[in-house]
Amino acid sequence: MGKANKTLLLVSAVFISFLLIFLIKFFFLDNPAFKNYEPGEIIVGFGDNASYSEIVEAIESEDLDYRLGYRNLEPSAFVLISPDNLETMSERLKQNNLVAAVALANKDIKDKMEVKFILGTTKAEAEEVINRAGLQVNSFYRFAFLTIKVPPGKERFYIDRFKKLPIVESAQLNYRVEAGGGKVESLPVM
Repeated sequence: MGKANKTLLLVSAVFISFLLIFLIKFFFLDNPAFKNYEPGEIIVGFGDNASYSEIVEAIESEDLDYRLGYRNLEPSAFVLISPDNLETMSERLKQNNLVAAVALANKDIKDKMEVKFILGTTKAEAEEVINRAGLQVNSFYRFAFLTIKVPPGKERFYIDRFKKLPIVESAQLNYRVEAGGGKVESLPVM
């Protein structure tokens, strides 16, 4: 390989290196989307079988506060059911103290019932209630993400600490986005 080719190769390598550094810096390090989080707040996602008392204990044992969002920890189970048994099963399920409400999941779908449970009911508890009624859970939903207040500057410390707990599925900074001139809390990233 001649001296000109080596020089061209070296110049190309240096140029590509500077280009990569610029792109990384611009798109990741200087990008406001990656810095735009609410100081002093993290979002922690808890598992479907973490009880309300376990969740509260995990937060309060660190002497921290939390904020419940819309329908946080209010679980729903969806059950396939014969329309002929809907009223009977609905009344039977309502007798359980963990059940908050029972309704058709959708007025157009007559064979799917939604069973709403009280705040903090775990997936295992919901399945037990449904199974005792002679039914099976088709799907289960519980938005178990809480915004937790932490000392500003200690977000990463608490994220790492919560991630070590067996009842936690995810923990992250509370990223914010600008929408229509105001701050909007982002959805958790899984």
